[in-house]
Amino acid sequence: MSQIPPLQGFNGLRALACLSVVTYHLNQYRSITDLADWNWNLYQFVEMWPVGISLFFILSAITGSLP
Repeated sequence: MSQIPPLQGFNGLRALACLSVVTYHLNQYRSITDLADWNWNLYQFVEMWPVGISLFFILSAITGSLP
């Protein structure tokens, strides 16, 4: 029986998605709306954090279902 190699890329993406989940929840304690004036690119990235939550659950399901 052959072994499936570990999915290093998926684990890295999952780690980034996990960090976005933590940051998203920390954002509930401190508003980030003041970042809109500071750096537009950073503000756009911050607004995408809910996508990281979905990505985290999808990647966790994929990596959790593998042997």
